Amino acid sequence: MGRVLQKVLMFVFGGMAIGSSIAIVLPAFLKSDESVARLEQFKAVAASFADQDKFQVTRANRFVHAITTHSIDRRIAIEENWVQWFLGQFYRPLLRSQNPFRIVEGGNGDCSERVAVLQWIARQAKCPTRIVGLGGHVVLEVFAKGKWVAADPDYGITFSTDVHTLSQGGAKYVTWQLQRARVDAPAIENYLSILQSSDDNILMGLNEPLSPRLKVLEDWCEIARLSLPWFFFGLLLVLALAWPSERRVHSVPNP
Repeated sequence: MGRVLQKVLMFVFGGMAIGSSIAIVLPAFLKSDESVARLEQFKAVAASFADQDKFQVTRANRFVHAITTHSIDRRIAIEENWVQWFLGQFYRPLLRSQNPFRIVEGGNGDCSERVAVLQWIARQAKCPTRIVGLGGHVVLEVFAKGKWVAADPDYGITFSTDVHTLSQGGAKYVTWQLQRARVDAPAIENYLSILQSSDDNILMGLNEPLSPRLKVLEDWCEIARLSLPWFFFGLLLVLALAWPSERRVHSVPNP
């Protein structure tokens, strides 16, 4: 019975070891040339911002707006991180990503995900940031050139001041900026509404992601994806070496 259990466990752990190893290697072959080129462009441009003494928020914001497309349907795919995808079936928020490389590689995301990309670029230039939730919409404030400015990568707009100042008396200026970005009138009205209803605006901590808890879980899922093959291969080795083997006991005659 012990040998049967050993073989069953070795079969299960062996399958998990091979499957999780394939899950690490396979995505590299599934990536399109477009996504690879987009990610390489992102890394190169982000590095150029990190070398600058004065961070150009407007340029960085336009770059994020250009390299990604707005979508509310972005979800983690099984080939991106099977651990996160599996856990996301039980906890749906975990299917969203705050990883800037993954977001850029996919090429699309909602306002919060595009903000995560811009925040990462700003962090490379060592510029303090803080995310602001506007009752269903998310923007980023960046401290650059001695003051806080609000940037909205979902529209590619960078304002000249912070969200609080805009909410108190910047309606005409915000409207002008949105009109320049060719935003239609109903969307402008909705934007002003959520901006000016400052009671439900949420200001995150300095350099914090939108959801710190989910970011930690996502980071752990990435670590698990890379380490689980070693874990399962280790279990196989333990089963092979430490499990008691069946041996025949030969009686030795007394002299």
